[in-house]
Amino acid sequence: AIAAAYAAKQAQRVKKLILIDSVGIEHKAPLRARLMAVPAIGRYFGRMFGGGVAKSVIADSFSTTPAPAVLARLEAPAATKGYADALRASYRHWQRSNNRQPFLALAPKKIPTLIMWGLRDKITPHAGMAELHKILAHSETAVFENSGHAPVIDEPDIVHRRMLKFLKD
Repeated sequence: AIAAAYAAKQAQRVKKLILIDSVGIEHKAPLRARLMAVPAIGRYFGRMFGGGVAKSVIADSFSTTPAPAVLARLEAPAATKGYADALRASYRHWQRSNNRQPFLALAPKKIPTLIMWGLRDKITPHAGMAELHKILAHSETAVFENSGHAPVIDEPDIVHRRMLKFLKD
């Protein structure tokens, strides 16, 4: 949604856009996110369980187990001070915002867009791709059957070839 909002506002600066497993379309926040967004208990829940939530989100992001170095790099922020509060604020803002709006604003700009999605995505269900493609009717789509939420890590060679083809065409 952030990339779509930028492209909609700065269309003259964006020649092509690639969206990967976009959050917000046909997506309901998991219980852990909804609890962290509750004003009174969210701070407590986030501080007590924020690190575990981060590890669970990371685990849900892949259809395969990434290399230990990749996991360590992704898990490192969860140990930093303020991480749980930042995660809680992100969940709260996400629930309050209209996540369709950036894509609706982008649609009339007709910027060539590639929508990529991992079929095994547990974070943003594949149904979101069809809805996003309806909104961005001029877009191309690419589905990666053996990928979760992070196809660039699950199937890097296939994903990169598809991205390069789109960017070169």
